[in-house]
Amino acid sequence: MKKQFLVTLLCSIMLTGYGCPTLWQPQADTQADTPIVTPTTEKEPAEEGQDDGQPAGEYLTYTSEILEQRQASGQKIVLFFYASWCPFCQSADKAFIERSSEIPAGVTVLKTDYDSQTALKAKYGVNYQHTFVQIDQDGNQVAKWVSGDIDALNSNLK
Repeated sequence: MKKQFLVTLLCSIMLTGYGCPTLWQPQADTQADTPIVTPTTEKEPAEEGQDDGQPAGEYLTYTSEILEQRQASGQKIVLFFYASWCPFCQSADKAFIERSSEIPAGVTVLKTDYDSQTALKAKYGVNYQHTFVQIDQDGNQVAKWVSGDIDALNSNLK
C-alpha cells in the first residue's frame, strides 16, 4: 500500500517536469503502438522569400537506418524516449501524430523505445521516459529536456 502511494506520488511529479520512475510498469502492453504518420506537404505555404528548401518535418519510429539517413541529410534530429506504459508519453505521441504538420521543416523526431534502447539512454544520460534529446550529425547531444510535445519541441530546438 505504501509503495503504491509512493509510486503514484512520484508519477504525479511528472507534471512538474520530472519523469515517472521506471518502478511502475504494467504487465504487458496489449495494445500495439500507434503507427507513426509522416506529415504531408500540406503545411501552410511559406511567406514570400522564406522557402529554405528544407524537407518537411517528420515524426518517425526510431531505427538506426533512419537515424543514419537523417544525419547524412543534415536534418536536425530529436530522439523522443517513449514508453508505451507512460501516460505522458502517450499524450505527447498523440500530439505529434495529430500536429505533425507543426514540426519545423528540416526536423525529424524519432520515437525511441525507452525500454529497449538502453545504449542510447546511457549515451545521452536519459533517466526518465518522456525525455527529448536533440543530436547533431555526429550524434553529439545539442539539447535535452524532459516533458512536452510540439510546443516544447519548438521552444527547446536549437
